[in-house]
Amino acid sequence: NLNDDGAYFGKGLCFQFLGDYVQCIENFHEALRRYHGQNLSIYLRTLGSYYSSIGFSEKAKYYYQSALSLDGDSASYLHQLAFDTYYNGNFVEALNLAKREMKIDTTMHYTSLEFYYYVPSNYDYEAYLNAKNYAESSEKAGRLLLGRYYRVGYAFWKVGKQEKAEYYFNQQIKMGEEDIKLGRLLSEYSYYELAASYAFFGKKEKAYKYLEEFDKKNGNWALWWVLLIKHDPYFDSFRNEERFQKIQKSVEAKYQAEHERVKKWLEEQGMQ
Repeated sequence: NLNDDGAYFGKGLCFQFLGDYVQCIENFHEALRRYHGQNLSIYLRTLGSYYSSIGFSEKAKYYYQSALSLDGDSASYLHQLAFDTYYNGNFVEALNLAKREMKIDTTMHYTSLEFYYYVPSNYDYEAYLNAKNYAESSEKAGRLLLGRYYRVGYAFWKVGKQEKAEYYFNQQIKMGEEDIKLGRLLSEYSYYELAASYAFFGKKEKAYKYLEEFDKKNGNWALWWVLLIKHDPYFDSFRNEERFQKIQKSVEAKYQAEHERVKKWLEEQGMQ
């Protein structure tokens, strides 16, 4: 069925996992051309999120605003606006937007969880409460925290709760090594999470080992990786080392190459 919008939507998701943002965005546009149902705002937000994560903020905002005008879902709008603001390097404003989102939807602890690590230390206790609520609600629902154990652990550590922090870091390490061993979907992300966890405990060689493997194996070079490698506090102790700088430059170059591919495609389509 050449008019099956769901097939194009699915292809777009697959290409995003593969890190091909040209094919990802092209397939989402094809899905939008064919879709006439009640969930159009979902398609619009998804497309907007991929424009945002590959560095096209204004195009992303256009699709977010279009979705908001359809369904009035202000929590989802603030959620994606927060990430777009984060991608643009305005971390405090991103956190403020995420907190506004949580006032509307109190289950969305994980949004702000991502932003507390880039704002001043006077947010430490607030970050801890957010991480505690997120962990408790996830565990109560029987959900693993997947790639966020080390984020929760960091928040606990910053307010002096070392024993509980070590528990979460150890869970991250255990799960990450299992992901890699079993070759689970997106297990390449586990290399980064393991590197961050080992770096936090000062195990530099292990951290570099996983960070270099992450640089080799990850195929999705969205803007969030550039921000993580530049600002994640886990790597503060050796951020200025030549070995780390080499990895950072590699991540930045891969993102920039994919951004330019999308830009060229947009120009060819007359959509720039």
